[in-house]
Amino acid sequence: MNAPPPVPPPSDIVPLDSEVPAESSRYKLITIILGSMLGVALVCFCIWFFLPKSQPTVVEKPVVVVPDTRLAEYIKGKRFTWLLPKESVPEQLRETAIGQQIASQPVFVQFNTNNVVQFGTMMNGRAVAMEKGTYTSEDLTITLNKSGGTDTAVATKAEPAEGDELSVTDAQGKEINLSIMKVEPAAPLQTAGAAALAGLGLGGGTGAMPAGSLEALAGLLPTAGSTSSGKGEVKGDKDTGGGYPQSNTTGQRTEWTFGVGSKDLAKWKGQSARNVIGVFGQPDVAKSTPDGGGEWQYNNVKITDAQGKLHRTVTFSVMNGNVEFVRLRPALPK
Repeated sequence: MNAPPPVPPPSDIVPLDSEVPAESSRYKLITIILGSMLGVALVCFCIWFFLPKSQPTVVEKPVVVVPDTRLAEYIKGKRFTWLLPKESVPEQLRETAIGQQIASQPVFVQFNTNNVVQFGTMMNGRAVAMEKGTYTSEDLTITLNKSGGTDTAVATKAEPAEGDELSVTDAQGKEINLSIMKVEPAAPLQTAGAAALAGLGLGGGTGAMPAGSLEALAGLLPTAGSTSSGKGEVKGDKDTGGGYPQSNTTGQRTEWTFGVGSKDLAKWKGQSARNVIGVFGQPDVAKSTPDGGGEWQYNNVKITDAQGKLHRTVTFSVMNGNVEFVRLRPALPK
């Protein structure tokens, strides 16, 4: 039989209840705690990431719109000139010589520095006032207030110049586009009567054309083939730049001569028909003639002929926009 193995001495046997060193246990405990904290942090992050979040409240500042005043400053003290477009001439006059003359007539708007606006045209090389009012401007829109109503003009830029356009809507809602011919400084204007008399070499005078807006020139001439009474049709207020009744015009107040003297009506032959309108206003009676012209009669005029005889009626025969004849004769039938 084999002998049993030897039993080790008691000093070499490790006791079963021997403890793990204290340092190793401390490291394990720290590792467990850190791992637990990391797990909790990871769970919290996931919950925060996937839960819906409320949007932060944004307080918007109010937007302050500052009007563009460049156009308002630019137009002050300036005069803008253009030609009347064809559509601004009354349809019944467009194919006539008078209508063509109106369409080729330069007109202007003058913006004075005191917010007064003046409408006018050129006559005998002189700038003539036809109407006036007031104006305001905001951004690219100009508002024109006058006795006939309110017009608005819209510019394409803050400093419109030659070749630029203005879109104008009158008080009746009619819209026309005007191409600027010239921009120049504002200057004093004359009355139509003074300009017409100066063109005839008769010196200064006073008077005004009938009222109107950008289409005022078209309203100065009676329609071909019509009979009209100037006193009944031409109205206005002297203080607002409107027209005068025929009895208050320069033609009515002036003491004329015929065939003699410095204020000889016979010398009006060849003059522009608009000079007649400018001095005498609308005729008392206007009739067409078979040759396509017209006769404009003015009553209650003071005229002394070469023999010293007093006359009260003068008739201007008009053809192609000019005076063909001037006659002293009995009044035309109405």
